Amino acid sequence: MVPQTDEERKAKKAARSRLYYAKHRDVILAKNRAYRDADPERERARCKAYRDANVEKERARHALYREENHEALLASGREYYEANKGSVNASHKAHYQDNTDDYRERHKRWHDAHADEQNEKAKLYYADNKERFAANGKRWRESNRASTRAIAARRRARELNSRGASFTTTEHIAGRWLMWGNRCWICGAPATASDHVIPLILGGTHWPANIRPSCTHCNCSKGSKPPIMIKVQ
Repeated sequence: MVPQTDEERKAKKAARSRLYYAKHRDVILAKNRAYRDADPERERARCKAYRDANVEKERARHALYREENHEALLASGREYYEANKGSVNASHKAHYQDNTDDYRERHKRWHDAHADEQNEKAKLYYADNKERFAANGKRWRESNRASTRAIAARRRARELNSRGASFTTTEHIAGRWLMWGNRCWICGAPATASDHVIPLILGGTHWPANIRPSCTHCNCSKGSKPPIMIKVQ
């Protein structure tokens, strides 16, 4: 009789174990479940110790399982979410609030690694939804007139490299309007636009001190004229 090698003995033992498990599967599962239920803390500690000692092995096993059961996992996740929306959303929100910096850093890393892909997707989405974007933009501008004016003024100031372009905010401009009673600084009519007293094109700044409220008529009439010409007229 030819002696068996260690590999052959291991293979035969594994085959016998698989055969035994297949014949007595329900009994074995029931015993294992009863053992775990008898001492949950002990079982959790045992599983954690195993995972900590086999991190890479466990990651590979989980990755393989997700790959082989991708569709089933997606369907199961959707089903669970639909049945537990409130608790799932609350849990996600709480976890995000406790780990905001980690989420932001992870999102930044992912976006940096997929910047070109995301930009292309954004362009395609915009091209397919132009009317929706236009309607949303119009609705936002109508509901946020002060912010819209501030954004337009800041954009023009940046285009002309005016000082204060990166400093002045919507709150600064709102404060200047309040200082003038929300009325045109030239004629006293209700204000509808922000005016640079010394025009940007003539070297004026975008600092709050150079911004005052004006009505559309005076703003258009003044144009790029300096304040002295307005007084003469």
